[in-house]
Amino acid sequence: MNGYKNPHQNRGQEQGKKDKTFAELADEASKFFGTLKTEIFQFEKSSKIDELFQKTEEFVKEYGKDVTTHQLRNIYQEIKKASSLMDLKLLRPNLAYIAGRLEKNEKGKAFVAFIDSLIREVKENQVEKENQVENFKSFMESVVAYHKFYHGSNK
Repeated sequence: MNGYKNPHQNRGQEQGKKDKTFAELADEASKFFGTLKTEIFQFEKSSKIDELFQKTEEFVKEYGKDVTTHQLRNIYQEIKKASSLMDLKLLRPNLAYIAGRLEKNEKGKAFVAFIDSLIREVKENQVEKENQVENFKSFMESVVAYHKFYHGSNK
């Protein structure tokens, strides 16, 4: 065993970096939106809708290229079917699974982790809680549209 090196040992640390957690990846993607992130939950009534669309387009262009159209359509289909906040929250493990399948693709994982972080932020005990779910669904529709425009051929 002299000189044997396990190829899986210290993966990522060989290049001087550690693997980021799902939450760290989500935070990285959240910074992309900055203060506009709060507008996502007011999507249909936002006074900054044009800015939000612009930022969403840029985000999808940069972070979404390694998420396949099929993966995103599956995520969106499940989000669209969610009839309650709990239905939405139950999608979170599936998002972690999809991100895990993206292997070492950090931007793709951050893309999916950002969707997960938005689901975490949808509030349950507000008067307009269902509106937050609907606003989130509308936002995701724009994500799918921009993804189709920029990355529609990545099957």
